[in-house]
Amino acid sequence: MSSQSSSWPLLIPIIALILIAPVHAEGAGQLKVIVTGIAESIPIGASWVRAEPSLTGIIVPSREGWGGMQPSHVQKMIRIYFPRTYEELAGYDFFLLCQVDMTYFTGRQDLWMHDAIAERGVGGINTRSVQSMIASYSYTWVSSLLQSAFPNDALAVVEHQYYTGNKQALGQMVVNEDASLPPIVSPYLEQVERTFTAYRGLVTSPRPGSKIYTWIRTDLDQLGEPTPGDIPHLFEWTYLNGTTFTAMDMLTDGFWNGRENPFTLDIITNIIWHSSGMELPDDAVMVHLLRERFLSYDLIRATLGSVLEFAEKFGANTNQLYDELSTIEDRKDEADSAYLGGEFQESNDIMAEVFEDLEGLDEEAVGLKDRALAWVFAIEWLVVSATSMICGAVLWLVMVRRRLYREVGATRGRKVL
Repeated sequence: MSSQSSSWPLLIPIIALILIAPVHAEGAGQLKVIVTGIAESIPIGASWVRAEPSLTGIIVPSREGWGGMQPSHVQKMIRIYFPRTYEELAGYDFFLLCQVDMTYFTGRQDLWMHDAIAERGVGGINTRSVQSMIASYSYTWVSSLLQSAFPNDALAVVEHQYYTGNKQALGQMVVNEDASLPPIVSPYLEQVERTFTAYRGLVTSPRPGSKIYTWIRTDLDQLGEPTPGDIPHLFEWTYLNGTTFTAMDMLTDGFWNGRENPFTLDIITNIIWHSSGMELPDDAVMVHLLRERFLSYDLIRATLGSVLEFAEKFGANTNQLYDELSTIEDRKDEADSAYLGGEFQESNDIMAEVFEDLEGLDEEAVGLKDRALAWVFAIEWLVVSATSMICGAVLWLVMVRRRLYREVGATRGRKVL
């Protein structure tokens, strides 16, 4: 069995947890998102939806990836979790399509997603230009009705010699400074351009009327908009009642990776808000810091829960700490409500208090865990010490003093005839 197949049992709990656990309880002002695509992108999409208070939704794999995910698993998850009626699907606000394999969707589901964008104004973004550099995947996207709702001319891309010749865009990322564009990427221009000096992605071919937010400056002069060689990286257009985006790269690439680009959550949230007709924040830096606090809260909260659960296993009384945690979570809900109401400064002030309380609670939890373990270590030390003393005493009696031994007597020899 291959290493991918053998690691499939590790992937099942991850995907199951993402699918079953509520990403956010749906509330007023929240946007509903469907994140679907290749397995390795699922945790990234899930982390965005979990961290951003304005988002809620479902996460459904629609393509095998690492971990040995089998087609039968993908089919089962789509059958169980994907919306089963057009009205249910059209009730969402945004589709995040990250390297999907359209063969897993029925013709009816393909039509539903297209019509939800065209008729109901649902927004969306597709990644990896035509979903993949592998023709067997990209042509399923080209032949779908859904692709016609997105700004990248998929057929033009797969028929171009750069794509067929496996030539990718490589070069300096450039952010469009046009003030008439919504501030989706431009507030982070300096950081983005300084970080991505040699960025790579699949070539793209924007449809007429597309608005381009970022390019990759390359030597591929047979493509480029508006200048030959400037290959659009992130761009949008309006398709009937919907606003959609295309990105040339994958969610696992640097631009969407929070370790390389600290503004990843801001950019994807701006895309979703803009596609849904929401106003973007005026103070992008302050909102970025607030979103970082939301992300950090999720991490600390998850760690704290693990510490408390661990301490409980060793008999620690965690009731008081859980009461304090409940109070902190109530305050976090207040911060979320202020954020959803556009009161970003108020939300930021509340989150500052939440963080102070949460860090203090985390220290208490670690102390409680240490005290619980102290008894475990003490008992283990006593057991080991007592065992060593008993063994030593027995060894001394038996081997040194030989009190349990009887002296060997002399025997009389017999004459052998």
